[in-house]
Amino acid sequence: MRTVTSSRSKKQDLLTAIERAEIISSSLNEKLLLDDHKSQLNWLQEHVVWSNNPEEICLTSHTNELGERKLFYYGHLVKSKSGKHIFAFLFNDFLLLTTAMCSWHEAQKKLFDARCHEPYLVQYRETMLITDIQAFTSSSGVLGLDNHISFEYKSKKYTLKAEGAAERKSWMNALKHAITDYVDMVSKRERIVGCPDGRGLIKIEVVSAENIAILSGLDNHISFEYKSKKYTLKARVLLKEERENQDHNSNEFTIVEKSWMNALKHAITDYVDMVSKRERIVGCPDGRGLIKIEVVSAENIAILSGSKDATEISPYVKITLGEQTLKTSTSKSGGDHPVWNYQGQLVFCDLEKESIWVSVYIKRRFAPDDFVGTKEYALSTLPVSSNRISKEHVFDLGEGLGAVKTKILVSKFQS
Repeated sequence: MRTVTSSRSKKQDLLTAIERAEIISSSLNEKLLLDDHKSQLNWLQEHVVWSNNPEEICLTSHTNELGERKLFYYGHLVKSKSGKHIFAFLFNDFLLLTTAMCSWHEAQKKLFDARCHEPYLVQYRETMLITDIQAFTSSSGVLGLDNHISFEYKSKKYTLKAEGAAERKSWMNALKHAITDYVDMVSKRERIVGCPDGRGLIKIEVVSAENIAILSGLDNHISFEYKSKKYTLKARVLLKEERENQDHNSNEFTIVEKSWMNALKHAITDYVDMVSKRERIVGCPDGRGLIKIEVVSAENIAILSGSKDATEISPYVKITLGEQTLKTSTSKSGGDHPVWNYQGQLVFCDLEKESIWVSVYIKRRFAPDDFVGTKEYALSTLPVSSNRISKEHVFDLGEGLGAVKTKILVSKFQS
């Protein structure tokens, strides 16, 4: 720029050209890095003998939650106690430990060598999900040895020796980076904003009062039903004014009993109003109502290519009505005959026009979840109960895909 003595417009043109050249150069570098990254994943896929995994792992596939799989760091480590040589590969979703079929010196020379065509690395232990790894900032808390990487996975402690202090620091930084990236992804996905640097993840199971039914009962008694079990409680707390003006010949608990009944009704009404508002159910006719559904179990869930064995699959169910979605937990036992006993509810606006979608997925650890099948059902085809008793209903996903067993109670709101 110092040699340019022409007009301002020419200088600006030169600046623009330099900026564009930098952008092109950056894009090329990113493409080269991406190509190199993909070649590394392909190489590892072909040269690792996989074992100890309930499902097949494809390194070139997307992760379950983090998008494209990335190789953060890799290197040679040594187990502190046994002296076993380990080749470790840290991805953005899991840590892979391997041993070599040959000497570690020879194995290190072969690493990512295109001339090597036979598998020579063997998986050591199970693959370790990033979400379950706790990395220690200092090895002194475990053995007090220099150049050691210390972490815990599923309550088991691992201590591996790195090739020098700098290598150990790089490993610890890579582990922290992988864990932080996962937490950031979850925070963004769940719309957790304004968190401090010490943020983390809390999984909460919320138990609500949606299954309470207020019953008529005895004088001064609060009667209600929860999950088919009836409760009757007598109101015995008096307000200060009632104690001062207590008349033993009068019904001294009536006011308190009414207060409790009103509070219960108020809580249930507030909940229904909140659901309606939250799910943006607007313009509903007076005939809107509630579907209480219990996803009991499933039969003959299709086994897809990502699963090795029917006994090792972890299926779950999603039920969708408009913008509302219910999701069961993953069933980790039962194989293709899973049991959930999950309870939830959906608000509908028009029983005659709306539909629900029942979908089944198989949870994967190292790839996006497998989609088994889905089917649409009109609400008008669901069993309607007039006595507040749920009716059994089977949702058939289609030939060869399986069926979902449920108990359903469809009821309209009282105007």
